[in-house]
Amino acid sequence: MADIKAHQIQGVLAFMKEVERKDGAGEVWALAHDAAYRGDVLAVEKFLVDTDEMTGEVQYEVDAPHPIDGRTLLHSAVKGIPSPLYEYLVNDCSANVDARDNKGRTPLLYAAANGSPRAITRLLALGADEKAVDNEGCGAVLIAAQAGQIRTVLWLFQGGIPLLPAADGRTGRCADLRRMPSYLEFARPPSCASAALHMAAFAGHTSNVSADCMLARLVAIGIDLESTTHNGFTAMHFAALGDKPQCIQKLLDLGK
Repeated sequence: MADIKAHQIQGVLAFMKEVERKDGAGEVWALAHDAAYRGDVLAVEKFLVDTDEMTGEVQYEVDAPHPIDGRTLLHSAVKGIPSPLYEYLVNDCSANVDARDNKGRTPLLYAAANGSPRAITRLLALGADEKAVDNEGCGAVLIAAQAGQIRTVLWLFQGGIPLLPAADGRTGRCADLRRMPSYLEFARPPSCASAALHMAAFAGHTSNVSADCMLARLVAIGIDLESTTHNGFTAMHFAALGDKPQCIQKLLDLGK
């Protein structure tokens, strides 16, 4: 009986030690990702370089996945405040520039969702895959359209040159959709441009904070309002599926 109790006690102590170890690791990843989000290069460097006194291992691995959503430090850096951390992680720490989170999204796709052409440009310069798509097959343009990032969508269509450089009403030159950059070539049929329109209609983005109408702008640069998917769905179908009456009305107005 004494042996059984001793064994049980040892088991409880081992369990408590494991819980304590996991809690400590949890604190480390939370602090590391917070530092990455803030763009704090020195703080991130400390996690990646300093070793644990007990194990001799670094506190955090550069490509270790976030325990909740699978993102890496580079994902968090892109999601947060712009800083030289991108270059430090990739060039100095050999971070995987195309690491994927649990949804299959790379840092480049995070930049698209955030509406950050500057981050996209920097990641491409670091070797990011320009044709990356997530687990649902969505790439940079579709994700930016779904997030309502009209300026980023138009910037991508323009091949990296903003179509709307200022908020004073001046119009930039029209995008030539026949000469789209290579990272738009992976698009679902009938075209990436049409898919962006469909995604925008489904997500319900009729306007953004600068009052630029996404649907109107996409149509204005030459995207066919009546373009269909391979199974015949138009933007109107997607607006109805997404239960977006404002989009339906906007599409009706645009079709007059």
